[in-house]
Amino acid sequence: MNTLKAIIFDLDGTLLDTLDDITNSCNYTLNQLKLSHVKKEDVRRYLGNGAKALWMHILKHNINYLDEALSIYLPYLETHSKIRTKPYEGMNELLHQLKKTYQLAVVSNKHQEAVSEIIDYYFKGMFDVVIGERPGIPKKPDPAPLNLAIKELRLNKHEVLFIGDSEVDIQTAKHADVKVIGVSWGFRDYTELKHEKPDYLILKVDQIQKIIQGE
Repeated sequence: MNTLKAIIFDLDGTLLDTLDDITNSCNYTLNQLKLSHVKKEDVRRYLGNGAKALWMHILKHNINYLDEALSIYLPYLETHSKIRTKPYEGMNELLHQLKKTYQLAVVSNKHQEAVSEIIDYYFKGMFDVVIGERPGIPKKPDPAPLNLAIKELRLNKHEVLFIGDSEVDIQTAKHADVKVIGVSWGFRDYTELKHEKPDYLILKVDQIQKIIQGE
């Protein structure tokens, strides 16, 4: 970690516990479509690849509702994304400590406007670069958004560390040849993440600082 200059985070399931607000927004949408509700644990398993992929999982045999579901879900979530959402315990303290030494960035598969708004609300002034889903840029696990963040930080891949909670994040880091910490407090459990073989795999927020310090 001697060359480390920036730490890049995934958003949902890594920095913020957004599962309740996402699940509630999904079930509001399903109500409007007069379809059965989805369980929170199912939403948890479906997250990681963006809203379209989430809804393809939810709808399954009702895939003809996909466009309508997204047209309801996305604006509803934008106005109901800060009801039960909260930073994971210890995350604010960690970010304030890291900010003293490193540049900080976010790379998410949530669309750009939503990422920028929610980061500004929960972590105002904390992040130097915020990358969400943008036209013309493939989503994670394609390395493009992570590479864009590294470019905007004016660094190289050996000077950054990526932190995420899903197989999508670990695969993204590997595709970009970037060191990665898998965190098991988000949308995937320890066993699932271990299968992906991240450079580090942790259970608690305070372990991030220990890894960076080489403890």
